[in-house]
Amino acid sequence: PLMWNETALNTFFGTFGTMISSIVIRDVMHQSTGTAIVRYQDQNTAIAVYQTLNGQTAQGSHVPLEIRFSDHSLPQEPYLQPVQPIFPQHAAAPGYPYGGVAAAPAPGPKPTNNVFCRGLPMSWTETEVEAFFSQYGQVMSNVVLKDKVSGKSRGIAMIRFPSIDVAQSIINQLNGQQIEGVPRLLEVKFADK
Repeated sequence: PLMWNETALNTFFGTFGTMISSIVIRDVMHQSTGTAIVRYQDQNTAIAVYQTLNGQTAQGSHVPLEIRFSDHSLPQEPYLQPVQPIFPQHAAAPGYPYGGVAAAPAPGPKPTNNVFCRGLPMSWTETEVEAFFSQYGQVMSNVVLKDKVSGKSRGIAMIRFPSIDVAQSIINQLNGQQIEGVPRLLEVKFADK
């Protein structure tokens, strides 16, 4: 998740083995990009972290971790032999609290302060969408998507929040939830640009 910092990374990844360094990659506004680099003293630890965490979904995130080696001297991923995770306490957890060894979100919409939401009541206008989402964070603007022919709501809205962190928090809270009277679960995710 975008709110992770170096201290959080060190706390989690230090449990795997001796770390040499870690860094959260930030954009020009000094906000996390959701990418981190962690360097271990021991190559076997890095390989074990890769085998344990790659493809897992971190707690507080909705996308699986994509872990890859940043040092060309390490073996390439296809040549790694599958082994039992050496960190069973992490393998058994439903989600891992922090990102990985050169961890980046899997391909998909880049985190933004714009959120796509499907599964809203068809009767809702921008007023109801704003009232609902304002319970979870400040809404900057929203648009209800309508059918081109009938002009009726499609139960989909695009909502803009003041920051990526607010958008991430709302995604974490609402994705997979259900609004009373609507048969479909909410699909809440970062909007494609």
